[in-house]
Amino acid sequence: MAFPGGSFDMVCISNSLHHMARLDDTLAEMMRVLRPGGHFLVREMYCDNQTEAQMTHVLMHEWWASIDTLRGVPHFSTFTREKILQVCEELGPEELITGDYSFPGSDSMDKGTLDHLNGAIDTYIARIEGLESNSELVERGEQLRERLYSAGFQGATSLVLLGRKPSSGI
Repeated sequence: MAFPGGSFDMVCISNSLHHMARLDDTLAEMMRVLRPGGHFLVREMYCDNQTEAQMTHVLMHEWWASIDTLRGVPHFSTFTREKILQVCEELGPEELITGDYSFPGSDSMDKGTLDHLNGAIDTYIARIEGLESNSELVERGEQLRERLYSAGFQGATSLVLLGRKPSSGI
């Protein structure tokens, strides 16, 4: 980034760690532009310990990532909760506060949400038409379509981390 070191009191990244082709470089750059004593905030969905409806989100995300990767777009598998925690601990914060966040009270069988996601499946299938080796991905999309209406859908739980860069700097 074109910012001098220590330019910001807070840096944030939300639901994007799994899009970083060079995650270590991204996080190092975040810490570089963060002033000593400044805070970083990370929010990232994880793939483990989810309800059945939340697993629909995780599985859809995995499918979307496979399609994006095939098309040359950086999009990787969802991390485990432990991996996200480990990545943030490796930043060497003075403090690290963690919490899990899920979308309270959402109806996993909401017809509007399911129909919208059904349309998203169509959009992603259209993106791979004509690409080599797409039959397995089309089949996975059709399985996800069935799952939507049987297991439902809820946003996956995310890990939220608030850390403070050591005052002595990193």
